[in-house]
Amino acid sequence: MVDYQTISIVFTGLSVSLAAFYYITTLKNTEKNQRQQLDTRQAQLSMQLHQMMQSKEYLEIYQEIMKDWNWTDYDDFTAKYGYKNDVSWTKFGLIMSPWEQVGILVKHEVFDPEMLYDMWGSYYRRLWEKIEPIVIEYNLRHSGGFLEYAEDLYYYFQEANLRNKSEFEQREEIRLRGGRS
Repeated sequence: MVDYQTISIVFTGLSVSLAAFYYITTLKNTEKNQRQQLDTRQAQLSMQLHQMMQSKEYLEIYQEIMKDWNWTDYDDFTAKYGYKNDVSWTKFGLIMSPWEQVGILVKHEVFDPEMLYDMWGSYYRRLWEKIEPIVIEYNLRHSGGFLEYAEDLYYYFQEANLRNKSEFEQREEIRLRGGRS
């Protein structure tokens, strides 16, 4: 004789197990889709950043700052290129603003600093080495030593592990050899 109660319990158990399996599978697929969407957005943002930084205007200003702008200290920088000089200050802001935004995206884990290093490598390293003393001195004078001005820019460069020049040189050598150690 068939025990309908046992069959009912087995059927209920199988149903619950199948529902749990379906739920877990759905969660995994949703997580995978979200990761793919994040990767796609990161790629789109990276390409937009690349496109903007390859514009003629951006490259000309970057080259001007890197080659033609010279200063001895913070006071010399502000006298020559600070906010009282509208043209230079605007140029400085145009070059620095995208990196500040990148810092925000890195801090919130939208961008991977290693990926950005692969994209820009020594390009932003040279820029940071040139302006870091200005950023630090600005914060010492205007923020009581707290990093407020360009804090996300600073965060990005710190997160990308570019402070140690020997490490940077090693990474650059590896990059130039095509990624082989």
